[in-house]
Amino acid sequence: MQSFLPRLSLPDGPQMSLRPKFGGLPWGLPVDLWPRCSGCGQALHLLAQLPSNTPGLNGPSGHALHIFACRWMGECDNLGGEPGHDAVLWVPEGELGQGLTPFPWRDGDDVLPDDLTNRVPPPTHRSDVLTQTRARCVAAEIWVTGYDAFDDGVPEDLHFAFYDDDLFFAMEEDEANPKGFDVRFSTKFGGAPYWGGDGPGFGGTKPDMRQVLQIGGMMCLAETPDRLPEPYDQFRDSGHHLAPTWFGKSSVDKRSYLDFDASPWEGGPVHVMQRPNGSYALVECR
Repeated sequence: MQSFLPRLSLPDGPQMSLRPKFGGLPWGLPVDLWPRCSGCGQALHLLAQLPSNTPGLNGPSGHALHIFACRWMGECDNLGGEPGHDAVLWVPEGELGQGLTPFPWRDGDDVLPDDLTNRVPPPTHRSDVLTQTRARCVAAEIWVTGYDAFDDGVPEDLHFAFYDDDLFFAMEEDEANPKGFDVRFSTKFGGAPYWGGDGPGFGGTKPDMRQVLQIGGMMCLAETPDRLPEPYDQFRDSGHHLAPTWFGKSSVDKRSYLDFDASPWEGGPVHVMQRPNGSYALVECR
C-alpha cells in the first residue's frame, strides 16, 4: 500500500504563514475553536496542523487539519482516544488569522499535574511551578518540508488484518512489521498502521477504521544536526517552541532523532483513524 514519509526539520526561523507541522502552536486558529478536555477541563495539546493538500489526508479543499490530544497525565487517563480527550478539526483556511495562537489559559487555570516534580527540577515557589507547567503546554515543534511516497510493504488484501488482534498476531513477523521497528517509518501518512510489538490492542476487531496518519514518539530529521540549532532554543523561551526531552545523533545510521512525546505511553505512536462516516478517532498504543 502507498504511504507518504514526511521530511522533517527543526524550525529555522519564525513561522510566517500556515505550514504543515507537528507540535508547537497553531497558526491563526480562532481561540474559541481550541478544544478542551472533557476529563480535566484543560486545553488540549496540538499534535499537528496540516493543510488539506498534504498527501494522504484526502480532506476538504482549502481547509487545515488540526489534531489535539490531552497530555495532562496527572489529571487524565486518556488511553485509547476516549471521547472528549482528543479532537480532530478541519478548519477553513479563510477562517484562520495571522500569527500563532497563544495557548488558551483561563483565569484560575492553575491545576498542577501530579507528575510535574518528575519532569522538571523541584521549584522553589508556586509561581515557578506554574511557569514550568505552562511551558509544557506546547509540544516540540517540527516542520514538514516535503514528502516521499513509498510502499509500506502491506498488500491491500491484507490491510484488514491490521485492525484485528487475532489476525495481526497470526501473521508472520515480516508481514506484521514490514519495516521492522525502524523509527524512521513511525511517522507516516496513509497505508497500514505500524503497531509495533504490542499489536493493535483493540481487544477485538475495528473494521470500521482506516488509518489517515500516524505520529511517532521519536522523530527522524531529514538533515543531521549535531545539536539543536540556536533559533530553536530562543523560540522555546518565547513560548513558540518547546525543546524535546531528548535529542541525539545515532552512531549507527548517523541520523539525528528527537523525542516528540506524541503519546504519553512510553513514546508509542498516535494513530489517527477515520471511520466511514468521516469522523475521526485517535488510537494510542502502549
